Amino acid sequence: MVETPGFTVQPLKPEDAREVAKLHVQIFPEYFLAHMGEEFLSLYYAQFAARPGYGCVAVRDGRIVGFVTGTPDTAAVYNQFYRRNFFRLAWIALKRFFADAFIRREIGARIQHILNAVRSLFTRKTTKKAPSISKVTTRLLSIG
Repeated sequence: MVETPGFTVQPLKPEDAREVAKLHVQIFPEYFLAHMGEEFLSLYYAQFAARPGYGCVAVRDGRIVGFVTGTPDTAAVYNQFYRRNFFRLAWIALKRFFADAFIRREIGARIQHILNAVRSLFTRKTTKKAPSISKVTTRLLSIG
């Protein structure tokens, strides 16, 4: 935990996922993931909360006021996310497709994610040797 004037930075925890999802929708209302809704985003951020060091939240007066997530292995994180939540994600996506014109318009640009989600069901779990810290390149996935 890091104390700074006005707020505290602490690791993202599973119980933070719902609040981070709500904040994501508020901060990024016109982005695709925000249109997927809080249920989808809660699952998304829970994936990072389950991996120590993959997310942090800024807390002020007991409320989450900011967040950041990242990973050195985007493909592995998404593969696990899709595999663990495939049917629930498919149901959410179907509901959002019919409820939200933005999703219907933008879904074509997400075909690769859809194909990766389907592939995740048939991909064996692989483990890679963790790279040394000096060779890690991390991809920032979300900040709010």
